[in-house]
Amino acid sequence: MDTARLAFLPAAALLGASAAAQVVVEPPNFQVDLIASGLEETAEDIAVDRFGNVYVLDQASLTQGSVTRIAPDGTVTPDHATGFGKMGQLAYDPTDGFVYLVDSNPILPVIFSRVWRIEPGGGATNVFGVDVTAEGFTIDDAGKLWLGGGGLQGAGLYSAEKPTDGGDAQAQLESTGFGQNAVLQSLATGDILIASSDEVRRFEPSTGQLAFYYDAGSPIPNQIRGVTSIARSPFNQLGVGAILGQRTFVTLCACGTGEAFFADPLGGLVPAPAVTFAAEEFDQPETGFRVLASGLQQDLYWYANTGPPVGGPFMPIPSRLYKITQLPAAGEQGSLVVTPGLTSVTWDLYGPTAGGDPLLLGVVFAPPAAPPYFFAPFGLIDLDPFGAGYIRLIDGIGLGVPPDPAGQTSAGGAFSLTLPIPPGAFGFSFESQGIVLSSDAPNGLYFLSNPAPFSIP
Repeated sequence: MDTARLAFLPAAALLGASAAAQVVVEPPNFQVDLIASGLEETAEDIAVDRFGNVYVLDQASLTQGSVTRIAPDGTVTPDHATGFGKMGQLAYDPTDGFVYLVDSNPILPVIFSRVWRIEPGGGATNVFGVDVTAEGFTIDDAGKLWLGGGGLQGAGLYSAEKPTDGGDAQAQLESTGFGQNAVLQSLATGDILIASSDEVRRFEPSTGQLAFYYDAGSPIPNQIRGVTSIARSPFNQLGVGAILGQRTFVTLCACGTGEAFFADPLGGLVPAPAVTFAAEEFDQPETGFRVLASGLQQDLYWYANTGPPVGGPFMPIPSRLYKITQLPAAGEQGSLVVTPGLTSVTWDLYGPTAGGDPLLLGVVFAPPAAPPYFFAPFGLIDLDPFGAGYIRLIDGIGLGVPPDPAGQTSAGGAFSLTLPIPPGAFGFSFESQGIVLSSDAPNGLYFLSNPAPFSIP
């Protein structure tokens, strides 16, 4: 993986990266990595599956689309999945950890979209169809589909349950919607965010109400602003809201800024007045920040164009993909510290400082034998008992197995476990990670700790 580490203070400057790598993260305890460069996708949207694969849309023509996969190690696979028509959004499904895509035929006068599951190993499976010509697409925590586009009841925001009989899904109009409903995102609260140009509104399924959520402010001469994408907040201690990706283009200089802001579940930027979480300046049209997506390990993916399209619309656009990762400080909620000794290894996993919420689980593995990440219903950890160096750490509440008496949870919320080093582990490198049960977490259930690599001489 081509890695570029950046500074993370308000006056952050590039450290050892190329001149085009200009993503600046404002808060401390964040790391920015350049995952892949030399990309050439049109990138109308990106999404991340439970295995850490990033999928990028590439609309080569109005009727021909494909999906590129970028693996966690930075390996790029163009045409990972092909055969799509006019593609809508990608959507992560919290109930199974896969990424789905909707597409439609822009030539035939039919109200219909196909729903595809992107297979991590390559290709895509057409799982069913739905009677909406969809552009916007998201899936909520119960697995319900939300689609923005034109349906039998007119244009608006539709919902559909996954069919169980092998047929197609039947969509139901929920709201006349907002704008063209082209950018949707479900929240952990159950609400659906809808972005159109420089505004975002929030649909409440429980009441059927469409409420104001965000706008980019009053129009400014010679500036064009727009919300390009929405992602759930994947970071500790930042609530169950969203991260809004916004692009501002200044016509006088043909330059501008791409920015990401935090917003709370009910709307409004966090904190207020608005403070930019991450930003990237650009000095050419069609360059700079494009779209973002949240991962499952306290990470956010930032897709940026490094040059204008080569040859016009639907042509390759030189681009890069960055990964922004939160690194909790030692002792901070959700942080994991691993201390190897001569004969034993100690894991210290930190929960809320006031205590009260138990620590749920820790895992250790020897890369590349990492378990896939999935933990229903929000998609975090799939345990692999056959992975090299696997150790399961369970405290008092257990997880389908008896508590591990070796683990100790202190009154301050720290879970500590010391285990002897088995003979076969010497000379290997490992990586640990854990999750902490806490009602303060972004999804209301638990935090995922920082990865903690360590080696045993």
